[in-house]
Amino acid sequence: MDITTNNQELVTLLDRPVLRLYYDLNGYMLVIDNKFDMYQFTDIDWRTTPLQITRGANPKKLHDILYDNDGKLFGLVFNTDAYMVQIMKQVAVFYLSDFNPLDMILAKTSRGGVNTKNTDNKHGNNFVMSYQDIMKAKIGSIHMYLLNNLDDDVTDNDPNFAYQKQVIETKAKLVQFCNDRSSNTNNINYDNYELLADVENNDDKISKLKNVITSLMEYEPERMNIQDKYTILNA
Repeated sequence: MDITTNNQELVTLLDRPVLRLYYDLNGYMLVIDNKFDMYQFTDIDWRTTPLQITRGANPKKLHDILYDNDGKLFGLVFNTDAYMVQIMKQVAVFYLSDFNPLDMILAKTSRGGVNTKNTDNKHGNNFVMSYQDIMKAKIGSIHMYLLNNLDDDVTDNDPNFAYQKQVIETKAKLVQFCNDRSSNTNNINYDNYELLADVENNDDKISKLKNVITSLMEYEPERMNIQDKYTILNA
């Protein structure tokens, strides 16, 4: 069904069942079919054009995809060697670009292996897609009033929206915490005094409980058997 119409049947030139549809960053429609292959439509108007079969599908079998801000796709990739679904990321800004495990990409970046002159990384570290662009590619459209009213408590009545909002806020706090720690150029170790106080308080309670147990065990007829069974009482 076409959600932009009054429940009219959507007619396309697709020649196979599909699991997912996405817009790419250039406005073309991407498809993941029932064999987990990702194709692109031949033209912008995906309702009237077939899939681009000549170029073939992405080399990886994909369960799901999501754009990153740099225009490359994250993918839930079927890793047949490890018998698992693994999060990977594309090495170039193109739908046929291969996906690599995140640890390989991070290792390459840390070694200074990013070459902004390479056509496989033509965007470098530029901010290519906003979060709104990523959402639009994923769901096809955006209700702008929701984006403009993120602080409106009324939207929290929707548990899914509230959850996503909380995730974003938590991620932002984590990033800020990491930035604050990395700015500590003197390599000073921070102590969590609240946590240390709780540990000290618990140690005191444990010590008092051990004293009570020792007093009770002094007149226990089965003391030796109990101590043999629960050796922690001998500590």
